Amino acid sequence: MSYQLRGTYFESCNCDVACPCGASNLRLPATNERCTVLLAFHIEDGEVDGTDVGGHTVAMLADTPGQMIEGDWRVGLFLDDTMSYSAGWFADDSDDLGAWGRR
Repeated sequence: MSYQLRGTYFESCNCDVACPCGASNLRLPATNERCTVLLAFHIEDGEVDGTDVGGHTVAMLADTPGQMIEGDWRVGLFLDDTMSYSAGWFADDSDDLGAWGRR
């Protein structure tokens, strides 16, 4: 998969201090037993495998174990209302996202 993106990234979690997970490439655990994290991206311009993705906002809310690499994540994906089937964001017309939602 090839991509190029430019935009704004926001991250917030329930750690007691700055998130150790992202800074350590997930090697260090969160400061709590479970991590609740929001990752939000506003893509000003860019493309994924030749598909223009500029102007979109995407967010993921996750509940993970304190040591994220253990798996057992529960996630919710939020897509702005400008995304459409015709743009290739969804795997099919069922709203079921495949790998990143691209066809």
